[in-house]
Order: sequence, then C-alpha cells, then structure tokens
Amino acid sequence: MRRKEDNFGVLKDLAFKKLTKQEQLEILVERNLYQVFTSIGLNSTNVIKLDEIKEVTQKRELSPTYAIREQFYNFFTSTFQFEIDKDFFFFSKGLEDEIFGMDYVDQRKIALKHFKEKFLKVTPKDFALAYKTTSENGLERVKMLNLFKVLKGARTAMNSNLGTQQNIIKFLIGDERYFQSAEFQGQEFFKKALHFETGLKILLSLNDTYQFEEDAEFSNLGVLKERYKVYNNVFIDFEIFRWTHKKIKSFIDNKPSNIDSLHQALLESSLISEKKKTFIDYINQEHKMSITKIRHYARDTNPSHDFRLRKFKEEIQDLTSKK
Repeated sequence: MRRKEDNFGVLKDLAFKKLTKQEQLEILVERNLYQVFTSIGLNSTNVIKLDEIKEVTQKRELSPTYAIREQFYNFFTSTFQFEIDKDFFFFSKGLEDEIFGMDYVDQRKIALKHFKEKFLKVTPKDFALAYKTTSENGLERVKMLNLFKVLKGARTAMNSNLGTQQNIIKFLIGDERYFQSAEFQGQEFFKKALHFETGLKILLSLNDTYQFEEDAEFSNLGVLKERYKVYNNVFIDFEIFRWTHKKIKSFIDNKPSNIDSLHQALLESSLISEKKKTFIDYINQEHKMSITKIRHYARDTNPSHDFRLRKFKEEIQDLTSKK
C-alpha cells in the first residue's frame, strides 16, 4: 500500500508531457520535486597547480530531491514485493529443510555460512568493507565496518542508479504501464535492485534470528538509539533504556502499578536517575501516558508489588550479568 504523502502521479493532471522543457523544469522546482545545484568544471593542463587553471565553468543542473528518490525506491519495492518475497520464501524454506533437527549452535553455523555468501553476492565489489585505524600503542590495525552500514550505503547507491531522470518522471506522472513494461524491467539496474532487495531481506531475516551483527540501519534499533539521546540523563546506558522501553510496551493491564514496581526495581539497582520527575517525564513523553506520581512501598505492605518488584529485579540481574 502506498503512503498518502507519496508523489506518485502528482503531475498526471498537468499534461506534463505536452509542456515545453523549460515549463517542465519550472514545475519540478516550484513543487520541490527537483533541486537546483551548480556544478563547476575546471579546464587546465594540470589542475593541481592553481596558476595553470585556464577557465572555470559553472553549470546549473537539476536533480530529484532526496525525498523523491526515496519515494520512488519505495514505490519500486512495493510494486515488486511479490517477486522479492517469492525468492525470500524459497530461500527460507530451503534453509529450514537444511537445519531441521539440528541444535541451535549448528543451525547458527549453517545460517552464518549463508549470511556471508549472500552478503558478498549483493554488495558491490568496489565497496570498502574495512578501514585502517591506530591503536593506543600507535600501531595500525584494520577494523571491519558494520555490515549493515555497508548495506545501507549499497542501497543508497542502488537507489541513485535506478532513479534515472526517465524513471523518476514516469513515477511523477503516474505511468504504471511503464513500470510493467519490458523497457523498464529490462534495465540493468532494475534487475540489480531486485536482486539486491531479495538478498537484503534474507540477510535481515537471518540476522534477526541469529544476531550476527548489530543492525541500527534497518531495524528498530536505530530508532531507539535516537530516542535514547533524549533520555540519556534518565538511564545509566542504552541497554537499560532499551530493556525498559520493551518492558513498558509489554504492559497491558495495571500499567501504573507495573510502572511503580519497575521504577523501584531500576532505582534499587542503581540504573536510573534518582529524580522521579525525569522518569515520569520519560513515561509521559515516550509512552504517551499521563501519570503524575510514582509510588514506592515498604516491604511486606503490598504483596502484589513485592512479587512484581522481585520479578523485575531478577530480570535486571540477568540482563546486567550478560554485559
């Protein structure tokens, strides 16, 4: 389903194709669909030496905005979701048959092998996967980039290559027949983008199941890390914030009472700020609630609270012991 804010077909009623080139460009810029930028060219026998530069030329050019490129790529993935899902399903079915009856450790080894193979197949060969850094002892070492950062970069490049002027304009005028045509589907980057998206879906699924690499690019982890920046004065670290966020989301009944016990468990474990107001503000802002106070109880005065408190502290102990 396409989102309402998408600009698919936004130019359909303007008889856009019948307008002059200049009129088309003016509409694209006025509607913030395209942006103007200036490219600079240098004519020189050796551009490294400034005194040998013969001429500087400036040229005004147009390019689709980042938002339009994103909308077009989302349109592409939703339009061809069946093809992406079909290959994903067959891979998943084959993997399930392969690991059936194995214990988790052996399953993970098989899944990791497929993860590495699929990653190399969908990532352009010229993408850098590592970088040099210097240790505290002054020695050089090589560190691997986060694989999902690499995949995010690869997807951005795929977006740019598929989002040609022709394809973007066809998107803006709402030409659905074009996107089902051999002309579009025969394009080199259509096939590459389809292959990439299928592989990416498989990689995300494998990683979600077996946790090979931290994914802050495609999963909710990245969103949570951004939200943590707002509340880093409340929680001792991100993992505690993440656990608390998930725990509160799981509360269905008796939310205020659960929050009372959760807050006391976190406070007694020295994992949050001692100021109750900061936690109340977090609850109300992040979880859209309207609590005005948090209650703590002395031991043996509220059996239900004691039970919840003990349970939460056991979970917190298990969480912090893994760090």
